[in-house]
Amino acid sequence: MTRKQELLFCIEHGITIKQLYLLYMLRTGEFNSPKSVLQLYVKKIEKFDNEEDVAKLEKLDLIENFNSPGKYMPEMFMLSNKADNILATTDAGEELWNAYPGMFPLGDQKLFIARSGIDSEEFSEFYLKKIDYDMEKHREVMRKLAIYVHLVETGQLNGKKIVDFVKERIWDAISEKDKPAENWGKDV
Repeated sequence: MTRKQELLFCIEHGITIKQLYLLYMLRTGEFNSPKSVLQLYVKKIEKFDNEEDVAKLEKLDLIENFNSPGKYMPEMFMLSNKADNILATTDAGEELWNAYPGMFPLGDQKLFIARSGIDSEEFSEFYLKKIDYDMEKHREVMRKLAIYVHLVETGQLNGKKIVDFVKERIWDAISEKDKPAENWGKDV
């Protein structure tokens, strides 16, 4: 999400930036490492132990709190399904993996393997980091993937391996105007 999207999200859901970042840190698992940004924030700025903040996230059905009363251990929070619509899960990576063609044309009736060099689980984590767990960005990638595949299949672009598609953020180069016409593929 852009900063503006973050603010709009907070306004729409009536939460604070701090609450949004708590959700983000929980999704990314940032609290696990002693060198994590969350640990540094808690150590230098403030703890995420504000009962009101946590209660609001619970009331909005964005988190489930499995902590004992008065405790706020991050590993005892779980993001809800509702939060999955905001912050992407490994399901988003799996969706891209499954939608990405297994092979692309190479020319002269030859094909190359497009889903190789990485396993699907490792790919999902790599992809989530690249899109910063942003579910809206994932939706954009999926829309543009269809356009990209059409451009490759019609010989307008060279196909790439799925890892390169993500590493190079090919979706940013694909414009919605590159979308094939509605009647594409129909005999007229």
